[in-house]
Amino acid sequence: MAFSNYYGTGTITVSANGTAVTGVGTLWSTTVLPGDTLEAGGRAVRVLAVTDDTHLTLAYGWPSTALAGSAYMIVFNSPDRSGGTYVAERVRELIERQRILAGGANFYSVKQVNLNAPPGSPVADDLYVVGAAPTGAWSGYAGYLAVWLGSAWGFTAPEQGWFAYAKNTDALHVRTASAWVNWSSVTVAQVGAANGVASLDGGGKVPVAQMPAPGVRSVCLTAADFTPRTTNGAAPGLVEISSNKRMLRSLDFDASTAEYAQVCLPMPKSWNEGTFTARLIWQPASNATGNVRWAVRAACVDYYDGTDKLDSAWGTPVARVDPTSGVSTATCYTDITVVTPSGTPADNALLFIEIYRDAADAADTYAADAKLVAAYINVTLNLFNDA
Repeated sequence: MAFSNYYGTGTITVSANGTAVTGVGTLWSTTVLPGDTLEAGGRAVRVLAVTDDTHLTLAYGWPSTALAGSAYMIVFNSPDRSGGTYVAERVRELIERQRILAGGANFYSVKQVNLNAPPGSPVADDLYVVGAAPTGAWSGYAGYLAVWLGSAWGFTAPEQGWFAYAKNTDALHVRTASAWVNWSSVTVAQVGAANGVASLDGGGKVPVAQMPAPGVRSVCLTAADFTPRTTNGAAPGLVEISSNKRMLRSLDFDASTAEYAQVCLPMPKSWNEGTFTARLIWQPASNATGNVRWAVRAACVDYYDGTDKLDSAWGTPVARVDPTSGVSTATCYTDITVVTPSGTPADNALLFIEIYRDAADAADTYAADAKLVAAYINVTLNLFNDA
């Protein structure tokens, strides 16, 4: 039952001078006792008997006009409510409800969380969460709730799942199995040791130097970004696709003689100065089938460096053979892995990349031009910016 002094849920119907009361939406059998008082429309009559949840009998006829679907109130003032049996039952219910509350998550509003030294001038009922290294009167009570009782401190051991709201910081803390954890801001533990985070900066953020590596960045290039070599250079191509008039610019590599095209990339400081990979997007010039052997090599040129100069040797080429699509309007791709540039890569160096078709190799069996359309150059970064 509800711990209240009255009950008024639902509506009632009673005739003038009648003693039979009918309820709708009522639960009278567990809430109303004989001797309680029914009040409605400014009139009050004692209850003689409770038949069930929706029917009760009045001690005398209703002294007013009939009521139909009317609001009402039953005041709990029966003499039986002061009897020992009734009171004992209410106390038992109260104890059971207290057990439910105690078993749930307790929430406390405290002046401060993780304070180690007792405040100098506490006020009665001031509540704190004791820190991990308490001193003075709080010694030995790490993590406890401490309340000022007016002349001494009282302590309550915390339980896992309790909450404490710190008024001084507007932060919510939760008690884990071993500590109070701040849920209101990102902590080092929440970021995770796996990310190598050792400490936060003054603004409560992860320092850039401790953030995970940025990863791989793709530099997207089209055929127009490449320059054919003067010696044995690939032929620039431009065609209009017949049906939908799509314009396609390409570099066309011969089937019998190795031909070359190059691009120069000024590398940002955020580059890790290591190897790179590439994906070449290309188109067969005919519907014939066969294999094309593509190769990529690179060289680094650094400023004022007499060794890593513009005319330094290329690095070792990396090649791969892939089949044509067998359809002249269907593109193909070739993945080139782990290209190591020659020279000594440095901040902001120039990275020259050369792509060629190794047509003289026996593995290259496609008898028509292979048309390079685009390329992805995938480099690894180790910084978040180039400052």
